Formats: sequence, C-alpha cells, structure tokens
Amino acid sequence: TGFQGVTNSGDYLTLGRGGSDTSAIALAAALKADRCMIFTDVDGVYSADPRKEPNAVRFEQINEDTMLNLALCGAKVLHPRAVALAKQYQVPTEVLTSFSVKEGTVVSKNAPRQTGVTMRRTGDESVITVVFRKKPTGDQLATLLNIVLEHTNDVKYGSGILQTTVGLQTSDELLHKIHSKLYS
Repeated sequence: TGFQGVTNSGDYLTLGRGGSDTSAIALAAALKADRCMIFTDVDGVYSADPRKEPNAVRFEQINEDTMLNLALCGAKVLHPRAVALAKQYQVPTEVLTSFSVKEGTVVSKNAPRQTGVTMRRTGDESVITVVFRKKPTGDQLATLLNIVLEHTNDVKYGSGILQTTVGLQTSDELLHKIHSKLYS
C-alpha cells in the first residue's frame, strides 16, 4: 500500500501528506518503469488551482524544475518530495484524474518550463507566489508589481519567483488579477 513505511526498528508508520505520490514514484524508480501515473482529483497541472481560478490553463507538459518550484510554493497537485524523487531518479510522471479519461500533464526533464501561480494560506494571510517560465521583462514585472501593490506592500522578487503576502479577504481577488495579467 502507498504512504506506509517501516522504521529501522521494524515499526510501521505513515509517510504523511504526499506519501502515496512519493511511494508510487519510489516504486516506479525501483522497477525502472517507463513512467509513473499519479491519479488525483484534478486532470493535470494547471497555471493556478482550478478550484480558485476559473481561467486556469491545464498544461500538457511541465518541466520537473518548474513543478518542483510550484510544489514547494504551495501547489498541492504533487508533493515536493515526490517531484524531487522523480527528478532524482528520472521518472517521467503523469498527473491524471481518477474521475474521467481526460489527458493529464506529463512532468519530465525535457518538458517546457511554464509560468504558474500558487496560493498557500497561513493563518489569517495567504502567500501568493508566481513561478516564472523565464525572467520577466521590466515592463511585465512592473505591471505585476503595480497590481500587487494595490493590495499590499509585502512583495519579494528573485530567481524568477515573485512572492507576496496578503490578507485572506483579498487573496482570491489578487490571485485572479495576477493570473489574468499573466494569461491575458
């Protein structure tokens, strides 16, 4: 079964959130499988959480480094440990839905980089993160900063990642504005 393990002393334990994905990828790596298919409640990896952003775009493919950054910044479609393990053992991974036969998203080393937006709630605030496909131009960055600065002064940018913390009452609106600007 997935998400379970055994300690060195023989005690059984669970691996916690993302344990099933991590188990599946570890098994695929050990078996030298051609790919690992992860079935979840969404039909792939999107530019933002499709439950929060109605205009989110599903990616057919996404680079493993981009997926790892998105997972580390709050995207819940794959756990960061699972993505890191897939990257380490070069296991192409496909994210599919359990609820239909729709095509999913392939996560691999040779897939293109994508731009994605994540939102992670922390107490009474949300951290919104943009992981850029490539370094934004000065104009693109200035436009996004102006949108963010309408809601908060807490913004950081570096290494192709823009991050801001905002109150819960405006987080959904800000996520939508950022995503709309990136995908208009």
